[in-house]
Amino acid sequence: MAMHSYLVTNGVPIRRSVGEHQVIFIEWSDTVELDGMKRVMISSDVSGSGGVIVDNDIIVNGRRIPKGFDSTFADPMKRLGQPVEAAYAPIPAVDITGDMRHDRRVYVQLVDFGYTYGSSRLYVVVLTD
Repeated sequence: MAMHSYLVTNGVPIRRSVGEHQVIFIEWSDTVELDGMKRVMISSDVSGSGGVIVDNDIIVNGRRIPKGFDSTFADPMKRLGQPVEAAYAPIPAVDITGDMRHDRRVYVQLVDFGYTYGSSRLYVVVLTD
């Protein structure tokens, strides 16, 4: 299966939050190639199948995807500066096909709500024929 991939972030190591209110810590947008599109995914790898970690939420073209990680297996506060994989278990790659806009623009925001934040490497991957 062919694909087009767009890097959203190389990943954000675990960091201490700046407060208990919503903070957008990554904002990204691009116009993506949708010719022959079958599905569009947010993934930690360019195949479109890599699990995703975002503490806390992902917003794609205005739709909030709550809890961008499955669980924690270690206290993230004790893993500051380390990759998120040191404390968080991923959710499966996220299908955002239904969030595509007619102008092919994709807006991604990563949102923190307090304590700690971080993310795995993230791509928007367009899977085609």
